[in-house]
Amino acid sequence: MDLLLELVGITPKRTVQLTHQRFYKVCQRSSNIRLFARRLSTTVEIPLEGPTAPDFASLGIRLPICQALKENFCITKPTLCQQESIPPILNGNDVFIRDVTGSGKTFGLTLALLNSKRAHRIDKGKKGQPCITSLLVVPSREVAMQIEGWVRRLLPSETFPSLAAVVQTVYRGQDINNNELLKSLSETPPHLLVGTATRLHELIKGRDIDLRDLRTLSLDEADHLLQLPKKYATLQEIYARSKHIPPGEEVLHHVFEVAGSLQYKPQLVVLSATVNRSLRYFFMKDNGYAVDPVFVDISKGHKAPDSIVHHCLIVGAQDIRNIRMEKTSWITENQTPENDTSYDANDEIDFGDDDDRMLDSVAGAFEAEQVERGILFIGDGTNIPHLISRLRSFGLPATELVSSFSSLAGGFSPSPNRRVLYVATQSFTRGVDIPSVSHVFILGGPPAPWNYLHMAGRTGRMGRPGKVIILLRNHGGKEAKMRTILQLMNANWKPFEHVQD
Repeated sequence: MDLLLELVGITPKRTVQLTHQRFYKVCQRSSNIRLFARRLSTTVEIPLEGPTAPDFASLGIRLPICQALKENFCITKPTLCQQESIPPILNGNDVFIRDVTGSGKTFGLTLALLNSKRAHRIDKGKKGQPCITSLLVVPSREVAMQIEGWVRRLLPSETFPSLAAVVQTVYRGQDINNNELLKSLSETPPHLLVGTATRLHELIKGRDIDLRDLRTLSLDEADHLLQLPKKYATLQEIYARSKHIPPGEEVLHHVFEVAGSLQYKPQLVVLSATVNRSLRYFFMKDNGYAVDPVFVDISKGHKAPDSIVHHCLIVGAQDIRNIRMEKTSWITENQTPENDTSYDANDEIDFGDDDDRMLDSVAGAFEAEQVERGILFIGDGTNIPHLISRLRSFGLPATELVSSFSSLAGGFSPSPNRRVLYVATQSFTRGVDIPSVSHVFILGGPPAPWNYLHMAGRTGRMGRPGKVIILLRNHGGKEAKMRTILQLMNANWKPFEHVQD
């Protein structure tokens, strides 16, 4: 443990049962995304799973942290993604990582960054003083809070009364005075700094943060942070983006501009749902930020984790049924009732995704599955407090996910007798890990396949089993669109056994 403390530059301290009759009744009537492009550099091989898989110590993780993983996280073996990504990160390679949601990408990256050697200043006058070693740019404040919570559980307070020299987070809306934050960053530069792109960009513009001696820059959800133009983007779209550079790209350029003036290149680690041609060219050809990178690709294309079972329920005015997977695929977003063969015009009475019939169906599924801990996603713009009040009127133990997140990130473990249904908008999905979630409920269809993958990925984390239950209105082309998404994701779809078609 003393060796770990030395690396981070810290002196250790020594010393209600429900019934929903309509849910159970018998119903009265029964772009092909490209595969990952050819690698431009090294691609690692995937080792065997099970007993032959290496442990964290063999990957280079220090024994005290391995022990904390076992005691505080009940983790002894790394996932395939972690097996392949941790060694090259510790070796100093530039690394591109792609895998399905819930594979432990961000957690593995955090472990690797904590185990890297502490950097020290090299300029005259401050030579030898600790400095920020690694910068991790994340898509949201919730992910930043989550990572800080992980570190707190890995490094106990008995040994580390203060974690300021190990990890600090920066994001908008923090419970800390700005002057106090800047003072902490200056006087106690952390080994690992985690922040949202927007807040980091603000600090850089104000010259409030010193990244001159940074050793590693990591981008979590790089595709989201950079928002590069799509392959067939119009000139107007490309021009508009050039006038409004995303904060994530501004941070990236600043780090490498500073490094260039000092004649060294920081290590680059990129985590992304897609490592497509435009992303690779941006880092390698266009800017030269990545040199001979290692590519870690476990996902093998756009695929939902095998451990997750997917159900889709079609809610009508008078009944509920399973999706009909044998029908033709959805073709365009403008699919109409006339060309969707699963649509019955005689049965349609349109209503909203938050209609009582939809909420009653959620309550029925929640009780039928005896869910202990679940998440309900609803479309952006929904009044969450009002929706929670209505869900509670159906007997659901609903609570807002955002307001619960700070305790969850810090290692909060609910009473085993307490059931809970967290409620969040669909945009609250990227990178967030909510412990022990067994079920994800989605009200209304996702806007795109990747949105669905991120929502579904809140369960089935780290290979654990999970279920996703989508509830769609029997209206228009929603069923056909969802059918195509499930097929495109190679989802493990099954009929929901509590509904009889």
